[in-house]
Amino acid sequence: MKSPNSSPKTLPKYTLWFILFISLVYLFYTLNLIYPSRTCTQNPLLSPQPITSSFASNQTDISPIHQNTKTPEKTQLHHVVFGIAASEKLWHRRKNYIKLWWRPREMRGFVWLDKPVLGNDVKDKDTLPSIKISSNVTSKFKYTNKDGHPSAIRISRIVSETVRLGLEDVSYALAKALEKMQDRCIERYPDLYGSDDRIQACMAELGVPLTKEVGFHQFDVYGNLFGLLAAHPIAPIVSLHHLDVVEPIFPYVDRAQALERLKVSMKLDSAGLMQQSICYDKAENWTVSVSWGYAVQIFQSIVSARKMEIIQKTFLNWYKHADDYTAFAFNTRAFRRNSCLKPSVYMLSNALYNPSLNRTASEYFRYLTPGPKCKQGRAGPLRVEVYKQARSICLGQGT
Repeated sequence: MKSPNSSPKTLPKYTLWFILFISLVYLFYTLNLIYPSRTCTQNPLLSPQPITSSFASNQTDISPIHQNTKTPEKTQLHHVVFGIAASEKLWHRRKNYIKLWWRPREMRGFVWLDKPVLGNDVKDKDTLPSIKISSNVTSKFKYTNKDGHPSAIRISRIVSETVRLGLEDVSYALAKALEKMQDRCIERYPDLYGSDDRIQACMAELGVPLTKEVGFHQFDVYGNLFGLLAAHPIAPIVSLHHLDVVEPIFPYVDRAQALERLKVSMKLDSAGLMQQSICYDKAENWTVSVSWGYAVQIFQSIVSARKMEIIQKTFLNWYKHADDYTAFAFNTRAFRRNSCLKPSVYMLSNALYNPSLNRTASEYFRYLTPGPKCKQGRAGPLRVEVYKQARSICLGQGT
């Protein structure tokens, strides 16, 4: 046995040289990872880059730790550019509609006319969008629809013309894609009727489907819109269509005055405007429909909610000889002519907000339609009041 004080054996020389060799290889490998060779062509996206405090002529150095991580801003009104098509002949009347909703210091947009307006009022510059003239190239496109007008081509092209203005800070990927191919696309659809038809056709070629938004009233009708608006679904109302060929939405006033009255409710609660609520008074055997900020109807019978949601046909087809059952993109029900089956109709007269109670009050006057009166049951009051707080609606009777 070895004594505790004996010294260990020394390693052979070849073993020492082997350990030294392995150590040097490891050292060179480690240094190569830390300081890569500058003689190699490197991928700047994969290789580490020096961080400097200055910018080279064609290079931006960004640290992955300190780069700008600002959250993109949500879409706001100032991100939207409005392209409005109009004609010089009708501009003196149409501009009054735009004045009702245009906010000069908050909105961006342009009115595209077919030719300059003579004698335009200087005061309009402060209340309307800027006016531009559409390019005179639409005559080169074919238009073969016998029921429409070639101006539909010019109207559809304002999408491209607005994009070419190059405005900054706009959300408009689809518009830019349309601008690149719209003229070629228009040539393929000479038989279509309107501008919206052409834009939808070009969107289809780009593989972009339409999103149905029930608040867009893009309906081609004549006459009285009451049935359409009084049955408005639970969704924000976004637009009205063909205002010059339909009756004013409120009686006894002109079209612009009627829209001005609608703005009273719109300013108080634009998200809930016109949306229909249905309730029942069992004691009186009444069905009550409240289209808040627009109208109230009282039926002297119990009508199912399912039926109340179907639009009353108070308007006429755009095409006089169209089939009533296929002419619309929505279901309709006949407007009853029997005085006992027709509702008592109340139209908005005023609305206001009470901050102490945190609720909105709106008043409606009875619209007396001509014809015989129903002698069955009890007639509705002369006016009604509607109180709206959060998502609840209360109905009160006037005298």
